[in-house]
Amino acid sequence: MSARQSRLRTFGATLFSNARLLLKGRPSQAEHHISAIETLIDEAYYFHRYPEAHDTGMSAAEHYVYEGWRVGADPAPWFSSEGYLAINSDVAGNHMPPFVHYALFGRRERRTIMPTDGLLRLIDDRPQTVFPVRPDLRALRSREENNWDTHITDYTLRRLASLER
Repeated sequence: MSARQSRLRTFGATLFSNARLLLKGRPSQAEHHISAIETLIDEAYYFHRYPEAHDTGMSAAEHYVYEGWRVGADPAPWFSSEGYLAINSDVAGNHMPPFVHYALFGRRERRTIMPTDGLLRLIDDRPQTVFPVRPDLRALRSREENNWDTHITDYTLRRLASLER
């Protein structure tokens, strides 16, 4: 078999394989996005915050992918869609739901996220517990910091001396 025939045969096999995938039915991009966030989205939170989404008959992930992200819906209290886009401005131009981007790429890239305003208010409204520090403990802390500096200096000098030998 000639090199040309071999290339044609490989091309034909690839073409046949791709056609078979198309006929079999590859998941659409939306289905891929939905499966990426299904386990991360907080359905109870989403349906409580957006009751109209529950009335559509779609799951929270489906609603977020098809409609929710376009109106700024937040999929979980720990993730603000608008906050993610504000922090990661390069994501705004790719027309992908922010939570999907975070699930597929952002977590791995260690991108910064922002909690929702409701969660921030909840944290801010918590009573702040301030424990008074006794003066003797404050003095002990200061002494420990000074001892640490001295210890590090002594250790470094000893280590350098041992390396010179």
